Amino acid sequence: MSLVHRSHSASLPEFSEPGGHHVHPLELILSSSNLSASIRYTLDGSAPSSNSARYKSPLVLVDRSMQSNVISMIPGTATVNQHTDGWKPPKGLVPKASVVRAQVFENDLPSGPSLTQTYFAGRNPMQVYGIPVVSITLSTNELFNYETGIYMLGRIFDDYVKAHPKEPLTGHTPANYTQRGPAWERPGFLEWFEPDGTRALAQGVLIDVQGQSSRSFRQKSLGLKSLADGVSPDDFRYEFFPGLTNRQGGLMTRFDHLRLGNSGNDWAYTMLRDALCHVLARSSRIDTLAYRPVAVYLDGEFWGVHNLREQQDADYIAGHYGVPQSEVVICESAGSLVEGSPGDETHFLNMRQFIETQDMTRATNYAAVMGMMDVENFIAYQAAEIYFANADWPHNNIRFWRRRTSTYEAAAPYGHDGRWRWLLFDVDLGYGHAWTTGVSENSLAYAMAPAGRLGGAPNWSTAIFRRLLLNPGFRDQFINTMADLLNSSFRETRATNLVQQLQAIIAPAMVDHIPRWRMVNDSTNGWRGEVNTLRFFASQRPINVKQQIVSEFHLPGFANLSLDMEPRGAGEFQLNTLRINERTEGTFPTNVYPWRGTYFRTVPVRLEAIARPGYRFVGWKGLPQLTGSPILSFALNGPSNVVAQFERHLEPHDLQSAPFVFQSWPRAAPAGSYPTHMLFEQTQQADPGLDTPLTSEWTLPYGYTSRSRISGLDASGVGFLNTSDPQSGSGGGFVGSAVVALRTIGVSNVVVSWMSGTLATNEQTYALRLQYAVGDELFSDVVDSLGRPVEYVRHPLAGDEQVLGPTRLPVLANNQPYVRVRWKYYRVAPGKGARAYLRLDDILVTSQSTPTAPRIVESRLQAGNTFELRYETLPRLRFGLESSRDLKEWRALDVTTVSDLDGKGSILVSRSSAGGAEFFRMEGRDKDSR
Repeated sequence: MSLVHRSHSASLPEFSEPGGHHVHPLELILSSSNLSASIRYTLDGSAPSSNSARYKSPLVLVDRSMQSNVISMIPGTATVNQHTDGWKPPKGLVPKASVVRAQVFENDLPSGPSLTQTYFAGRNPMQVYGIPVVSITLSTNELFNYETGIYMLGRIFDDYVKAHPKEPLTGHTPANYTQRGPAWERPGFLEWFEPDGTRALAQGVLIDVQGQSSRSFRQKSLGLKSLADGVSPDDFRYEFFPGLTNRQGGLMTRFDHLRLGNSGNDWAYTMLRDALCHVLARSSRIDTLAYRPVAVYLDGEFWGVHNLREQQDADYIAGHYGVPQSEVVICESAGSLVEGSPGDETHFLNMRQFIETQDMTRATNYAAVMGMMDVENFIAYQAAEIYFANADWPHNNIRFWRRRTSTYEAAAPYGHDGRWRWLLFDVDLGYGHAWTTGVSENSLAYAMAPAGRLGGAPNWSTAIFRRLLLNPGFRDQFINTMADLLNSSFRETRATNLVQQLQAIIAPAMVDHIPRWRMVNDSTNGWRGEVNTLRFFASQRPINVKQQIVSEFHLPGFANLSLDMEPRGAGEFQLNTLRINERTEGTFPTNVYPWRGTYFRTVPVRLEAIARPGYRFVGWKGLPQLTGSPILSFALNGPSNVVAQFERHLEPHDLQSAPFVFQSWPRAAPAGSYPTHMLFEQTQQADPGLDTPLTSEWTLPYGYTSRSRISGLDASGVGFLNTSDPQSGSGGGFVGSAVVALRTIGVSNVVVSWMSGTLATNEQTYALRLQYAVGDELFSDVVDSLGRPVEYVRHPLAGDEQVLGPTRLPVLANNQPYVRVRWKYYRVAPGKGARAYLRLDDILVTSQSTPTAPRIVESRLQAGNTFELRYETLPRLRFGLESSRDLKEWRALDVTTVSDLDGKGSILVSRSSAGGAEFFRMEGRDKDSR
């Protein structure tokens, strides 16, 4: 849907056809509700004026693919320098679209803002490219005017070269396109088309040229700001990056600024490097920029593939962390202030001076540093940059931020505590770039050297890392963090697969991009060869980094570590910074164990066995020094195989002896207690989704009235409610689920039913989904006879109650010594606001073979022609009502009933007003229970 905001007081032109792909020729009709006004339009991208053509008859739009190139033939946008090979015209005709800009005029004065629609006739680029298509429209002069065009070398370049005739040209030589600030922003219009053809966004924008030396390339990076013009809002409100969430789990759909990047110094090579590095590091503690490739049309001409990215500014921090923009401090390089108030950089400069002058081996000094900077974040940042072999680091592209606070606030939410954290920034000269030595680049040595990289900056660029490495704990943590990343996010298989995926996404559009910009020798094969460099780096970089760590830290080598558990599925591991489970990067979700990684000899690793709900840790196998504690530290001296042993502590209910019934749970129940054969689960992740693992048991009281909680509802069962915060006491988390353990030996038809309800609707939709697991396997959804997951979703009205089921469990659950049934409380979709409060009650799990016909025990006359039938049958059978006048033809009525846990129920029967004899019968409706 379009997100255009309209003012009711303004006159707006109306287009007979929406922008997007159309069969041609297309007759486009422009109209206005203002009958006394005229409509003026343009087809060249310029904004309509009183001198523009007046609309008189339908515009005929045709396929423009065979028309001559126009703006892509304008020279003077680049020149040969040490960074690039200058301007070149496209090779052949570029794809084109028709851009129609229209505005209502009255007495030669605008009666409202202009609107723009882009039409693609002939080939459908959204379908062909398979990525979003962005159409940007603005006056040609705004980009290509010699004096003021922001895409040009222009007068600024000529004047500078004339004044400095002997100075070599570089990507930084002053030109029109190197200028910054509001004076070099230009108004335009942006349209966003999803791959399915939907015109999802259309609004005014301010455009500028961005980047460093890459501004001098033929294709330039464009910054985008929303232009509040009476039609458009003052920001971008759209899910540009599907699934992107902030640190609190909220879906990110609002952005102040965006960037259409040209991939920086990787532009003439793969168009992927920087984006690849950010995606690889996304699951680490460092802040990365979201990425989505798009195909851009500029004033109706194909302008190539661009990388849509977030802007790394105060709005980025506010959006991801919830820190108010006015409290965000961003610095770069040696401590230069980027965002904030004068003096905000002092905190960083004082911290660096403290690190440089104090003894970092002393515990008190190191503890002080940990109160000034997020050490885990800094270590992960250093490890990532070293792995990426970024040639423009550590002397450049260093950016870090904090929330402005007077002191370290240890209890504050993550990112709000006032400590410095590092941002991943410009990695386009990494990952085997042609300007580096490739997989053997020893970035670790540069990061540890006083002068940094050869020819780099003074020792400030490496001072913090070098000084902290004097602390043995920091040293070991860095080495282990690097190993953790090499064994997960940067694992060879994961990285090479990611290269393949990203390449496949943009490959269709690169067929047009390469001849448009004359890169990689005008050859798609040349581009594939450059991407193969990424693939080679991904496969070979880890072993090089390991060898460099061994060399630089004088270690005896590295060894393989294997982790497993008995029984499988009973728990997971925390290995240093790495949580090992089905979601660990670099693993196969269905085949995690035995998990294998490589760690460094003589460097102690920290290993913790974490029992999943329903299990307890009982011991270790594999190394002689292992104890009965679930947490241990040991150094590898050779290959090691370690096995954690768990046992079940949730006793199953024997379903053959009797049905399982749950009907109530008191709010005064003691903390840590559960209904018989049940337990409740929680997680440390806010707003858990379906895929979120529930990692611990709820051990807190059941009478809480605020924060995330599992509530005892007495005779009404149990309630589930998440908020933005867990309970403040020890052991609090985010809920959760209810789990029942069963023994189904001798049972061949396990049927589940329960009651759910909505206690409070609130803004965010949650659901309770039925799942099952056999033995120690992972949970799977239970589906009905139509293959749909069985669940209760928050009802729009508070107080709603529904009986779900009876639902038959899959045959795998039959005749098993241990089966678990779970009701998972999860957020249906990311959003904002309070969460739905749901209820679970009247659970019945039974063995049911043959439905039993209801026995009518009482009939009561109600008002009018309505009477109530009360009946008895087996518990939780569902019946419908049918009527007939001749006992031959029966008609189903829109009436259903479900017997309760005692097998009793009632149904209302309404006689027809036509008179005469009428017969009714109850018919079983439970396909899953037969």
